[in-house]
Amino acid sequence: MPKVSVVRCDNYEKELVCKKVEEAINLLGGITSFIKTGENVLIKPNLLSPKKPEKAVTTHPEIVRAIIRLVKKAGGIPFVGDSPGGAVVGSNESTRLLATIDKYWLESGLTKVCDEEGAKLVSFETGGVEIFRIKNRKYTPEVFISKTVMSFDCVITVPKLKTHGMILFTGAIKNLFGCVPGLRKSTYHKQAIHPDNFSQLLVDIFSIIKPRLSIFDGIYGMDGNGPSAGRIKKFAVIVAGKDAVAVDSVASKIIGFKDPNEIPTTKIANKQGLGESDLSKIEILGENLFDFVQKDFIKPSNAILKMFPQWFVSLMSKLIWTYPEINESKCVVCKMCVKSCPVEAIEMIGKYPRVNRKKCITCMCCHELCNYYAINVRLSWLADKVVKRK
Repeated sequence: MPKVSVVRCDNYEKELVCKKVEEAINLLGGITSFIKTGENVLIKPNLLSPKKPEKAVTTHPEIVRAIIRLVKKAGGIPFVGDSPGGAVVGSNESTRLLATIDKYWLESGLTKVCDEEGAKLVSFETGGVEIFRIKNRKYTPEVFISKTVMSFDCVITVPKLKTHGMILFTGAIKNLFGCVPGLRKSTYHKQAIHPDNFSQLLVDIFSIIKPRLSIFDGIYGMDGNGPSAGRIKKFAVIVAGKDAVAVDSVASKIIGFKDPNEIPTTKIANKQGLGESDLSKIEILGENLFDFVQKDFIKPSNAILKMFPQWFVSLMSKLIWTYPEINESKCVVCKMCVKSCPVEAIEMIGKYPRVNRKKCITCMCCHELCNYYAINVRLSWLADKVVKRK
């Protein structure tokens, strides 16, 4: 029976977070149960966009600090790395690495923490990729993983507790999508349009990387239209475990989902025997799980519709639709949405960008990567009714 620790932590005060993260790991047997002396350990936070920690978009730096300290305590060598979705734009990946990648680390507070704690920041955008061929995958038969990621002895996935506009929930499994470097992420969005297909890809990535430990930053997180423009909420919790599927199951219950198998990545991973999603078969250590379960949960609107089969959505396209829309009152014309759209469905028409609905695949990358909350999710009248009933 997999074990998942649930520990209350009310704020991001440095020493409190270090104490509570260690408490969560001690409930699981202690950090030496996971890390051996001399191992190179990759700590993989969620570095979605260059936002300050209080925006609840990225993994908080104090959570990362606590994990760095634990890795060092076990005799491991800590590294912190990610490949943010908006860090590479344009058609020529090798020449379009943005110099502003450092901005992601600086704004999120991770540069400061890594400097203070003696951990090295690593980028996944250089050093090449390893290609893994997956049998019986119609849409994504090849999985590209950064060679840098694969060079580590151990990976710790450290997600933020948030909803996700395409696959409902961004957790320990989804967080590993950042191990795919550069523009390949956009390619995958084009290849795997439906959430079930995209979730299968995420589970394949998870099965390759095999993180040794999953630790949720759930002190503050986000529901509604996450992962970057939802409602910021205080959950006051840290969730950790060896089984990432079990950890995602517990965390999704906390945020407000009734059944962990609502989350396609959780359901698929469980079906493939990669972890446990049945809460009755997971041993909860520490606090009472149900003390943290949210009663006023708001689901992401777009993802509800995407849970319908693709044929049904196509058949009902004139009545049930959802797509991103530029909010001109907030748009600063940075053109990140134009550059990051995997199918080039956003164009500059006049002063502001415009979404071409005929091209749009509603992956919501533009909504996810906009730093100015200038992308709204627009639903048809019937779609809105469906969402509210859900």
